[in-house]
Amino acid sequence: MDRKLFRKTLEFAVQNEAEAQRFYRRAAEVTSNGALRSLFRELSKEEAKHKAMIERFLANQEMEIRFDRVPDRLLPSRPGPFPSAEMAIADALRLAMKKEEEAKDLYTGLAKGCDDPEERKVFLDLAAMEMGHRQMLENAYSDAGFPTEW
Repeated sequence: MDRKLFRKTLEFAVQNEAEAQRFYRRAAEVTSNGALRSLFRELSKEEAKHKAMIERFLANQEMEIRFDRVPDRLLPSRPGPFPSAEMAIADALRLAMKKEEEAKDLYTGLAKGCDDPEERKVFLDLAAMEMGHRQMLENAYSDAGFPTEW
């Protein structure tokens, strides 16, 4: 991938992170479940941090983007509507997991298109951070099976 396309792709990633931030902020606003609201707010803040990190990387490509790898796709996901106050907790969590998986798939696909190992690493690290979010949501999904914990 030439440097110009790499930069444009990272600029797209900034927009993608901003969209994810808005998604989680809105999800936190509409849910009536306090624990879920807290999780969505935390994820909104995480997406804002990732957006800022990618922007810093664009300004200084000498810096590294590094995240721990997370196991891929532990639970099945499916697309659904935008979160609403009436939505069951499990449905809202599955929807959020799907969003994170789509972001991971985007970055993984971009990594596959890179000839440059450093560029590939950036996209794989971005995919890893999205899988970290998915893992957080999967943990919450697991916890949702025990309503007394909520």
